[in-house]
Amino acid sequence: MFAMTLWLGNSAYLYISVAFAQMLKAIMPVAVFLLGTAFGLEEMNCKMLAIMSIISVGVIVASVGEITISWVGVVYQMGGVVAEALRLIFIEIFLKKKGVRLNLISMMYYVSPCRYLVHQLPRLILETTVCSHNLICDFPAVPFACSFPGCS
Repeated sequence: MFAMTLWLGNSAYLYISVAFAQMLKAIMPVAVFLLGTAFGLEEMNCKMLAIMSIISVGVIVASVGEITISWVGVVYQMGGVVAEALRLIFIEIFLKKKGVRLNLISMMYYVSPCRYLVHQLPRLILETTVCSHNLICDFPAVPFACSFPGCS
């Protein structure tokens, strides 16, 4: 989900402005709450529904002033928001429901190497065409080595 968040969020910048993308990211609490209720982690009540409605209306009002709306960029950005919300929900389900209590830094210590390897596969596939057109293609071995736990 983190890879999807990066890919969709960064792809959105090709079609929409940075300011508009940031306005659309403000809908994140609504996405997390709705997906949390769908997965049974949150309980829907009138108070939370009113809060989520206010956030949604605020995002809509902030977005009305956008002169040129590229719907492709909006779809990419909303896909990134949903992927990030799913990532947070999955962390809640897989870690906290199983009794694992990790703070953010500890979790990053264990997840980052796996995340790095997952990002390297598409990078190697997609950038081999770029490397084949250049005479010299440098592979960053130092960041690869430093992404594993215990490397300091």
